[in-house]
Amino acid sequence: TSTAFVYAQSDHAITEDDPVRPNSPYGTSKLAQEMLGQRAWQDDGIPVVIARAFNHVGPRQAPSFVASSIAKQITEIESGQKPPVLTMGNLDPQRDIMDVRDTVRAYQAMMRSATPGRPYNVCSGRPTAIKTLVEFMQSHARVPVRIEHPFVMVLFLLLTAFTFSLLGFIIGIWADGFEKLQIIPLLIITPLTFLGGSFYSISMLPPFWQKVTLANPVVYLVSGFRWSFFEIADVSVGVSLAMIAVFLGLCLGTVWWIFKSGYRLKA
Repeated sequence: TSTAFVYAQSDHAITEDDPVRPNSPYGTSKLAQEMLGQRAWQDDGIPVVIARAFNHVGPRQAPSFVASSIAKQITEIESGQKPPVLTMGNLDPQRDIMDVRDTVRAYQAMMRSATPGRPYNVCSGRPTAIKTLVEFMQSHARVPVRIEHPFVMVLFLLLTAFTFSLLGFIIGIWADGFEKLQIIPLLIITPLTFLGGSFYSISMLPPFWQKVTLANPVVYLVSGFRWSFFEIADVSVGVSLAMIAVFLGLCLGTVWWIFKSGYRLKA
């Protein structure tokens, strides 16, 4: 088997037509192995099948890999061997990750029908951010989650409560009936909440939809709360605070205009 490390680093899904440019001794050694296999097929007729395996995870994987390292730390936390804090590095990189059992099935399929001497990528074709992997495993942990930044959590809580209180006041002034009062909460706020990363990381979305989702103000509220609990966020805390401040400013400006102009207020 070969490896995805024979390819040059890329910000898109890698295909077999992408250039090979290993940047590590491991990747270079695997590329040399591929060349020997291709030569064995071309010169000696030995049916060598080349599988470029990407990241895979599964039971009993060594803890030197990222997924098994997270799982090992959570197990140690559950058994009381370490405090309830995960030790992680950069959580932003994305990896193509698949179950090792699917990887083995791909190897079996290649042995039956693959063209000798031709490399095949063994992967899912879908990027997964490390922070998404952490969130998934944390959601299955049987231990209480510690709030890493309680003061930041309280700040986001107060800003969110104040902002939505002002928004509710604005909607109440604008609506002239019960039906109209329900339009914005049901048709705008609720969908934005579900599409704002409340139940998933926006890094799971395709690149185009990630950019579209950033226009949703709820994303910044959710991201800020998530960071205060887990130190994991889809956008930086500074950006979240800035966007919430902009939204709060718009609501304050609208309320100020309502009182200044007397819009729909009784004399």
